[in-house]
Amino acid sequence: MNKTKGFIALLGAALVFSLLGFIIRSLDKYFSSSVQVSLRALATSAILVCWLLYKRAGFTVEKYNKYAMLLYLLVGPIGTIFFTESVLQIKAANSVFYLYLSSFALSFAISSLIFKEGLGVKKLTSLVSQSWD
Repeated sequence: MNKTKGFIALLGAALVFSLLGFIIRSLDKYFSSSVQVSLRALATSAILVCWLLYKRAGFTVEKYNKYAMLLYLLVGPIGTIFFTESVLQIKAANSVFYLYLSSFALSFAISSLIFKEGLGVKKLTSLVSQSWD
């Protein structure tokens, strides 16, 4: 485990996510939200293919549920479309805040309802602290 590479990767991700609202609003002058999402998906795919070729990593998928795979492939682009529209309609900072708040709350609900995990002090404290606006 290389902590320096991990830190640099985390810093890079933070930089990209912090600039995302600015980039979306800037590109809105030239592209519609659906074109922005399509271009980001193409760029991400190209980067991923280059990364896989560089790392010489194999890509195999063993037994899988077709419906689960379809859902998995649709959720990302649909979420990106909603997030892009959100940034264009309200303040970018609010969009990011509510993105993380809603994903945290949904994760909490799924863990409680589907995985039957209990409500501990840590979960409750995290949920309350995340919901303050």
